[in-house]
Formats: sequence, structure tokens, C-alpha cells
Amino acid sequence: MTTNMYRVGDYVYVETSSTTPFQIRRIEELNKTPSGNVEAKMMCFYRRRDLPTPLVQLADKHQMATSEDSPVAMKLKKMWLKTPVGEEQAAQAVLDPALVALEEERNSPNTTGGGGAGGGGGGGAGEKGGGGGGNDRSGEQLNPKQRHQMKHRELFLSRQVETLPATQIRAKCSVTLLNEEESLLSYLNKDDTFFYCLVFDPTQKTLLADKGEIRVGSRYQTDLQPMVKDGEKYDRNLEDMETLVWNPTHTLTDKKIDQFLVVSRSVGTFARALDCTSSVKQPSLHMSAAAASRDITLFHAMDTLHKHGYSIEDAMCSLVPSSGPVLCRDEMEEWSASEANLFEDALEKYGKDFNDIRNDFLPWKTLKSIVEYYYMWKTTDRYVQQKRVKAVEAESKLKQVYIPNYTKPSPALITNNSTTNNNSSSTGKNNILNGNSNGSGEVLTISSGKPCESCSTLASQQWYSWGPSHMNCRLCQSCWNYWKRYGGLKVASRLADSGDVDSTTTTAAATTPTTGTGTPGGGGGGGGTTPVSLKKQRSGGGVAGVTGSGSGSDIDDDLTIVASSGPIGSLGGISNHRPHSPSFKCSIVNCGKEFKLKAHLARHYAQAHGIQIRSGSPRPIMKTRTAFYLHTTLTTRLSRRLCRQIIRSKKAARQPSYAINIAAVKQEFALAEAGKSIADIRQLLTYKKRDRGSVTQIANRLGNPGATSNEWLILTPKDKMPKPDV
Repeated sequence: MTTNMYRVGDYVYVETSSTTPFQIRRIEELNKTPSGNVEAKMMCFYRRRDLPTPLVQLADKHQMATSEDSPVAMKLKKMWLKTPVGEEQAAQAVLDPALVALEEERNSPNTTGGGGAGGGGGGGAGEKGGGGGGNDRSGEQLNPKQRHQMKHRELFLSRQVETLPATQIRAKCSVTLLNEEESLLSYLNKDDTFFYCLVFDPTQKTLLADKGEIRVGSRYQTDLQPMVKDGEKYDRNLEDMETLVWNPTHTLTDKKIDQFLVVSRSVGTFARALDCTSSVKQPSLHMSAAAASRDITLFHAMDTLHKHGYSIEDAMCSLVPSSGPVLCRDEMEEWSASEANLFEDALEKYGKDFNDIRNDFLPWKTLKSIVEYYYMWKTTDRYVQQKRVKAVEAESKLKQVYIPNYTKPSPALITNNSTTNNNSSSTGKNNILNGNSNGSGEVLTISSGKPCESCSTLASQQWYSWGPSHMNCRLCQSCWNYWKRYGGLKVASRLADSGDVDSTTTTAAATTPTTGTGTPGGGGGGGGTTPVSLKKQRSGGGVAGVTGSGSGSDIDDDLTIVASSGPIGSLGGISNHRPHSPSFKCSIVNCGKEFKLKAHLARHYAQAHGIQIRSGSPRPIMKTRTAFYLHTTLTTRLSRRLCRQIIRSKKAARQPSYAINIAAVKQEFALAEAGKSIADIRQLLTYKKRDRGSVTQIANRLGNPGATSNEWLILTPKDKMPKPDV
């Protein structure tokens, strides 16, 4: 009963597609829709396979280069594998600036210690580098298989939230922040246990540290001054270290100070009465007095008193200079009503992430003013009202939901009818893979055909199709459950290295939607895995597989991560990034969908946008559409003339919701056209331009006397001008 009861705050497996592993989410809210279904608002966690390859490589690089100051980095250095990163790939991803600054400081000539494992871009986790304490903790040594499986337990937290039907929840899991003191083997020894230490932003493609570690080491210690001996001169200047804002050794009494504060509030009230903008915001006297009594006025009054040597006379004169009384305002008064509404909307969306609030909602405000306004806003009645409303909403929301086990068979399940030829015996008869014909469910061994792609076993109670359909690969029941839960195979597979597992899984699994509830392994189809390249670069330039020559340590040293970003949830917002399988993105504005095949992109252009792509043409060409026009019949045009009082076309054009009584139009038209010949009807349809007259004619009819000019404005002719006396 408790295993099927899901509550807010639980970490769960979510199946969004039968071709991919389970997604890991944390339930934030449980809401009931008007139709009676339950939807879960969940916070997203991403696996390594969901992140872009350059970002994973950069994260591994910086974790490997972390100095011995960080116990967390020492553990990650033993399990994460270092991968060379080119300049082009590194430019596509962004890491936390704090980590970049840490690396620059570590690589500087003045920095001592803290060498990375391997010391170079191609060094593996097994190499011994300078510093770092890689071999100090013998209990943390992991073999290649454990190191491979440890990557499946690593998650990346995100602030992205998505809403999915609760029927897609499959089971519970556990996600914790990486503990500095806990052994890494404790995560492997517990089922359905994951850890995270970085936060991934799917929009900005960045990785940030979720929690600051304890800063231990000489880098984080202050420089202590040598102790002053007896008799030596203490040359420290206190004025350079701090600023005195209040001296309790003054001669004023508390009563005089209180009286001065009352005077300062009175000056503030009078200043608001003289200010035009304040009179609009505080139209009444008691509102102006309340605003003048805020802390900003009292702080300014006490600061003024301190600056004038605690002389009340001088301090009062400074409050009322020649330019007018001093007006002190805080952020609560400076902000307008529209800015306050924007802040509340931003706070509802981002929470107390003031950087995002400033960037997206209030870019003209400084971060200092936003933080100051937030703490003042918490003292208002609006905050109290919103808090009460949220409390009422929280009580009305669902606290838990019961989801029964999911019993629908997986589309990737290999049944007796779907057994292919490579599963048949030498006699030509198909072997029974999933139980015998009587349904006893006993484990049967395959006499021929491919074994499990992960563990290479030949015996399993159930088999699941996995990988490209033409290769007829399969997974046993145990490896299938591991694949769905952890997003990878127990043992590194060459097929998983190609990165095409998700895109080439059997057609039946790819086309069947996944709904319902249940436990992992009970539903879903084959999907992708974390591709781990086991190809080793030899000195001669050749590439050898795992089964080639070389010891296990050699494979461990040269193991290279090729993490691909597989598909995630429907609202994940991350594109499939595969280094060996390019994606095709729709170029239409506000679409941006990506497809694995160009044929799928062409079909999307044709169906969604009506665009046809020619073969060999990089640009989509608009498909020619059939032209059409609306032809109005003679009767309809005639009814507009005869029934203009009922139709009122001008009003209908201004008001699209205006309803025209068609029945009244038909009745009026029938009466109006009765007894008229065809010639009369055509005469009615003839358009005649109305003679409305000209403006000049209308002005003359209104009594316009015409244009006149004053005599003094007319120039005197030259012959009539007075001549000077000679």
C-alpha cells in the first residue's frame, strides 16, 4: 500500500516514452483536473546522457582538476573520466564562473599543489597525477565496472518544472546531495539511489554548483597581522578600517533625541505635502504622516545628528535648508504601482531568485533596490493576504495519491509470435523465450541466437527487444529493469557507443505511447543508454576493442566518455545531441523542433507548415496552393441593398459579434422584390456615386464672402510712392 502511495516531495520514476529510460522527477504539487484526473507538477532531474557532450566533458574536466581542498572533488576524481575537449566544443558550453576562476588560480605559476589526475587532457582516471590525494583513500578505489555504473547514479538538478499526468509515475527512488563524508559505494549498494552536486540550466546550457562546500585551506584564510609586543607602537588606523555612525558618549538625553525625531517626522510630512508626486501617492494627511514615520526618515535624522556633533540646533537647520525641507524616501515609496505588480508576478514565477527577477521583469532596477523592496514588501498587508491565500490553496490541494501497479506489457517485450529467425533452433522451430506454452514461467535457455547485450546471459524469464531492429539485439529481464531505471547497461556495450539506440529501437516500441502506472520494468520499451566508448587508441594509430590485447588497467586508463543527450520529458527543453547522429532542426520561427532523419523533417514541413523541400535544396520552398475567392450571388448583393435597415453592415463591420437576423432579412427581401422585373432589379444593383458637393460650394452656400485683403497689407505702387524733396 505504501509503495503505491505517492506524496508531495517524493522522488519518482516517470515514463514519458517506451523507447527511453525512466525520467527522474520530484513531486512538487498534486492537482486534480476538472475531468477528475490527477496531474503532478514535478521538478526535473537530468542524467549525464541528457546533457550536451561538451558540457559533460567540461564538468568532468573541472572536477578532475579540483585540488585536494575539496573532499567531494577527490571522490569524483576517482570515478569520473577525463576527456579531451577541443576549442570548438568548449565554446558551446558555459561553466560556473567560480569554477573557471578556481582553475585559473590553480594553473597560475604562484599556485602550489592541487594537480589534476593525469595532468593532461587525455589522462584517464587511473593515472597518477601530482597532488589531489588520489590514492590516500584506498577504500574509495573503484573498478572499471563500478566506475561505469557510478555514472548512471549521477544526476543534475534543474529549476525547470513540468506538469505530467500522475498515471506516468512508475515507482519511487531516492535522490540526495552528494555527501562529502559518505563512501561512493554506498550509492551503488542501494537500489534506486542517486546523487547530484551540480545544477543544470537547460535554457542557458550552464552548470552551477548547487551548494557551496566548506572552504578549507590556505586559500580561504585571512592574512593575520603579527601580534604587537609590549612597548611597540600600534600603527593601525581605525578610521581606515571602519566608519563610526553613532557615538553613545554624547551629552544628549533620550528625551531630547525623541523630540528631535518627532521634529524630523514633522518635516518629512511637510515635505510630502509640498511634493507633487507624493501628494498623488499619498492623497490624505495620515498616509503622508505614516510614510514620514518610516525607518528611512529616522535613520537620516540620527545620521544628521551625528554629523553635526549632536547639536540639535544645527541638525534642525540642516533638515530645512534654503532649497526646502528634506524629503527622505525608501524603496516602498519610490516604486510605482505597476512596478509593484511586476515584482509580485516575478516573485510568483521565480521565487527569491532576484537576479532572474531583475533580468526578466525589472531591468531598470538595481539588485540592491529589489532586495530592499522585498523585505519591506514582506511587512505589508498584501504579503499577509497572499500568504493566507496560499495557505488556503495548500490545504485544498492533494497531499497524496494512490497509483496502482502498471500491468500493461511493454511494446518491446518479445512474445512467442514475435520471435525472429535467429531465435529458432536448428530444426527450424522457434524456441519459447518468455515461459513455456503452459504458462509456467520457468526460465528457458536459448539454444541459438544472440545473448543479452549487457550481461551476455542465455537464460531469462522474459526478453526485451533493444537497439536497432536489424541487429535483433535483446536484453534479459534483469538488464532491462536496470536499463529503464538507470539509463544505461550494467556492462559497457559496443552498440551503446554508437549513440543510436534511442532512434533505432524497434518500431513497435517507438510508435506506442506509454500511459498508466506501475513499477519499473513492467512497461516501456527499449531506449538509449549512456554511451561509453571502449575504443582504445594504440600507439600505431589503430583502434582495438575491449576484447583486444591490453590489461584491464589499460582499458581503465584510456576509457573515454562520449555522453550523448538522449530524449527527455515532453517539457524538458533539451535537444537530442548526438556526435555521430546529426539532428535536423525546423527553421520556421517559433517552432524549432528537431528530427533525427531528414525525411522526418520534410514530412514535418509538409504537414505542419505546408512547405515542400526539394531534393538537394537546403532551403524549404513554399508549396503552391490553390487560389480561391468568395463569389457573392446576385440575390445576396440585392438583399444588402433592399434590407440595409436590418443588416446594418457598418455596425456589423465594427462589431464582429453583432448578430444579423437572417430570417427577417429573407422575409423583407421577399416583400421588396415582389412585382419587380429583372431590369428593375439590375437597376437597383447599379452603383451610383452620390454627389455630395465640394467644400467650396458648401462654403459659398453658408455665406462665405470670399477672400479679402486689408488695404494696409497691399503694397503701394512705385509711381504713387512719395518722392523725396530735392
